[in-house]
Amino acid sequence: MKNGTQLNISNSDIIGIEGQHILGIKADRLIRVGSDIFTCDYVPAFEADVVNFENLGGRTVSTATARTGDEIGEVVSNAFGQLSINLQYVPWIDSNKVKLATYSPISGLQGYQPILVKFNNGSIAYNFTNYKDGTTIPLDSDSDNYQFVQNGTSLLFNKPLIESFKVYYQYIPCNVRFRVVLRCNYNTFISPKVDYVHLKAKTRK
Repeated sequence: MKNGTQLNISNSDIIGIEGQHILGIKADRLIRVGSDIFTCDYVPAFEADVVNFENLGGRTVSTATARTGDEIGEVVSNAFGQLSINLQYVPWIDSNKVKLATYSPISGLQGYQPILVKFNNGSIAYNFTNYKDGTTIPLDSDSDNYQFVQNGTSLLFNKPLIESFKVYYQYIPCNVRFRVVLRCNYNTFISPKVDYVHLKAKTRK
């Protein structure tokens, strides 16, 4: 409506952006002056006062890369002589990629590496975490190579650590950022405001 009068607008005059909740009207249909007020009545597709992130594509997992300052990878330099370390975040394990990977008690997880431990000399530690069925095997303390299993933020190694290394992994940020944009189309209106925001969330594994 324009100044309280209904506008006759056809579907060809409406501009929509696919996948987004945005509608526009061709400018030549809205001959207007600065004092005009336009309003729009519509029926919300979902609850009018609820923003459902799943309906807006929120089911897609958004991950971040572990870093130390500006460097990619979490630097571990204070674990000399230890058999375990604690990461800053819980690594993200993609269950779909786990299904395509293979696991061997001899060589560990193959075809998917959610966690990469790389020592300063260029060598790596082998991930023996069985993400497929959760069973574990004893790590070989006599092996020439480093082996580890992951449990939450902990990495447990087969022998004491003797040098610094980096751990490369993805994790799910534990915060949600959202923005509320309030607009008014008349310069003498009092700016709109939000009196109350209630954010509900659920977690799943």
